[in-house]
Amino acid sequence: MNYTQDRVSQFYNQDHKDLIQAIFQHNLPLPERELILFWQFALNNRLFREISSQVYIKAYLSGRSGLTKDDITAYIKDSVSHNKALTLKWSESTINTLSSKYLNIMTKLNFVEGKRIKSFKQIRPTAESLSIFLYFAKLYDSGNNNILSNTLLPLSFMVTEDLKDRLKKLSMKGFFNMDFNGVALNIELTHSYKGICDVLYQQP
Repeated sequence: MNYTQDRVSQFYNQDHKDLIQAIFQHNLPLPERELILFWQFALNNRLFREISSQVYIKAYLSGRSGLTKDDITAYIKDSVSHNKALTLKWSESTINTLSSKYLNIMTKLNFVEGKRIKSFKQIRPTAESLSIFLYFAKLYDSGNNNILSNTLLPLSFMVTEDLKDRLKKLSMKGFFNMDFNGVALNIELTHSYKGICDVLYQQP
């Protein structure tokens, strides 16, 4: 896949398509829809995923108040220079454009606000959205049940200890099965990608 290729409207497989269609069939609260769209962007676009996990989330969880375009630009330059697999020669203007587009998307998703310095807005995943996140994580790495080693984990906005506690409570509600052996936190999805939203939002 091209490093910047936009695949937001495409699907990994039928399960992915079923999940997105099910989400759109429910009248989810706006913050949940915005969070799910963030995961959709991250799943389908490598550069968006890497900037989100390596720059945005790290800054957000570190206690910083916000993010600047320079933060994004510096990461892209470093990533391109150290990635020998890339044959692209990105100009300064291309990198600046990519940085601006990323911040514009995050502003439209209501994750940041402001002009030159983008201040972080608080993101608190609900029980329902956190359960849906597990489905996105499984789509990204279908052969890995250990959520702690999933590349998408930082995008859950949860630190490990809080995540274990919240997932334990959700598993007791029957949303999925969970097993923690002290090292791996294994998740077994118990509902279909098509049916999980009906279960979470209690619609027949």
